[in-house]
Amino acid sequence: MVIRTQKTSSTRSILRGITAALSCGLLLAASHAQAQIREHKVKLAFVTAPDTGALNGVDKFVELVKQKSGGKIEIKVFPNGTLGGDVQLISSLQGGTIDMSVMGTNALVGVVKEFGLLDFPFLLDNDKEASSLIDGPVGKQMFDKLAAKGVVGMPISAFGFRHLHNSKRPINKADDVQGLKLRVIQSPVYVDLMGALGANPVAMSFTEVYNAMEQKAIDGMTNTALIASSMKAYEVQKYMSLTAHMYNYIVLLVSGKSWDRFNADERALITQAATEAKEFQRKKIPEYTSQALAVLAKNGMVVNDVPPAERAKLREKAKPVVDKYAGVVGEALVKEAHTELAKLRK
Repeated sequence: MVIRTQKTSSTRSILRGITAALSCGLLLAASHAQAQIREHKVKLAFVTAPDTGALNGVDKFVELVKQKSGGKIEIKVFPNGTLGGDVQLISSLQGGTIDMSVMGTNALVGVVKEFGLLDFPFLLDNDKEASSLIDGPVGKQMFDKLAAKGVVGMPISAFGFRHLHNSKRPINKADDVQGLKLRVIQSPVYVDLMGALGANPVAMSFTEVYNAMEQKAIDGMTNTALIASSMKAYEVQKYMSLTAHMYNYIVLLVSGKSWDRFNADERALITQAATEAKEFQRKKIPEYTSQALAVLAKNGMVVNDVPPAERAKLREKAKPVVDKYAGVVGEALVKEAHTELAKLRK
């Protein structure tokens, strides 16, 4: 009798658990069904090749938005700079002629100067530090200011550390940078950094870079392994030197005018999709980077590590640039960033 009583009690407990789970599931389903998700056709543009949609978070983001909206929010993607370079895309976002874009934070410095902090040379040691910085209070301050400029932004991916590749020679010593004509992003800190390292910086749109390297108008550029592989830099470049001098964050930008057209449920859906895409991408970055470096080497590029002592010399040459732009982005923000990073390094 005791055994039967225990079985009966156990059975009732299980049934109560199943009933509770079903009720919870029904409530969640009802909540989802009650979400006011309307039909939208969204234009999303970026400047890099179509295959970088797997790297910059676009592919995953589009997949998640479709899934979460039941296909009601339809995103059409325009890659390869077909709707303009980063500067033009920002203007189009502010004007509302496109709805979304993904790009590096370096392109946002002209809109919100504080984003320049994320371009500080030799600021970060690894991907974990990079993620923590942009996700934390420092990153939030930047995105809050961006919203006031007619654009809503949030992290979505990263291309990882920037290195130097060129057609002349490997960078084995700090002095090997001297005299190289290198393309940089159209951002003052990039121009100043390459100048401080002894190169001749040339600011130009990404859409012009491959032809410039092919025609020997420039010797090379500052680039991530992921984009170097995607753009087939090995066809026109010989040496990839792993200087790891900057980190390349990627963010999702939404036109403020488009954001205003989305209701609260739609905004929550987009934000959640971006967050999930970001977490997915961060897990994949090391794998993607290793694959990209392997592709470069397989196709004839000479890939070399820069010795720590020589990298330290590059960092020393970059110090005046860091000091200059600390004043531009704000000493308080720079101090807060270094405090956050110091905690991570304990």
